[in-house]
Amino acid sequence: MEGEENYIGRVVGIYGRNLLRIAVSDEKLHLVAKPGTYLKLGSVDGSTLYAMVMGFNLIDELYRKGRIVEEIEGYLNIAFSRNEVSAIIVGYLDNGIIYKGVKSLPRPGEKVYLAETKELQEIMGRGELEIGTLSYNPEVKFSLYTNMLASRHMAILAMTGAGKSNTVAVLLAQLAEKMKFPRIIVIDTHSEYVPLQSLFPDKVRVFTPSGRIKKLVEARYGVSPSPLEIPLWTLGFNEIIGLLRLPYQATKQQLYLRNTLQEIRRKRWNNASADDPIYFSIQELKKAVTDMASRHQSDRSAIDLQLKVDNLIDNP
Repeated sequence: MEGEENYIGRVVGIYGRNLLRIAVSDEKLHLVAKPGTYLKLGSVDGSTLYAMVMGFNLIDELYRKGRIVEEIEGYLNIAFSRNEVSAIIVGYLDNGIIYKGVKSLPRPGEKVYLAETKELQEIMGRGELEIGTLSYNPEVKFSLYTNMLASRHMAILAMTGAGKSNTVAVLLAQLAEKMKFPRIIVIDTHSEYVPLQSLFPDKVRVFTPSGRIKKLVEARYGVSPSPLEIPLWTLGFNEIIGLLRLPYQATKQQLYLRNTLQEIRRKRWNNASADDPIYFSIQELKKAVTDMASRHQSDRSAIDLQLKVDNLIDNP
């Protein structure tokens, strides 16, 4: 399959659908001594498999049997080590096309080779968005297809400090650089991506609530955020409760608010609930709450709700 310079060992165990155990000599161990290294081997149907190194099982057989250091030191010139690499099959080559998954498994004893730089460049570097390089081979650029990235759900998962935020920043920067009119909404709760506006001033806009947060962003990043305005009618019942700062004990105020929201939303759709994002103006809400309060003049809860709505309108 490959030149002997890329030969690293043989398959000695196959587990489940895609897990391999590979025996590697001492002379070749340095070639695969890093998790994430890509390997290449044949399968029973003649297709080419690609696998990725996951872990290692390195054992000194003499020590395992004798279990005393003194015995080992008497045989310094004899190699009794056993080096095993665990790998997972990640794809296969069939008629010149790379597929994910496993079509067929290798035989025990199958020779295993390092995947060459040239073919890894061809596999990893086809996409438009370049996000980095292989950690063990900087010559191999890793890229993603824009269409596949944007048309699927995706999660970036890693332990703390592994670079999740940096990965997102690289993706956003690549999209802004490569795409003429990218349409991306980022909910940036920690202001990690605000500096992108300095890199792409014609493509990136920053929105913040007015007041203290706006001033903090201006002072720290030197940008001028646009005001973040969310129409009241797009909010659900619980979100409007939060805006009005109704305490959870104010059950009657919440009941009046729910009925009022449902009433004004049902003017446009008969089956609307208090949560449905159906348009109403702020003046419609004020009038409906005022009318409700006039019908319940003896109920302090209705008057309190009216005062809170008036205060929200006067001090948005």
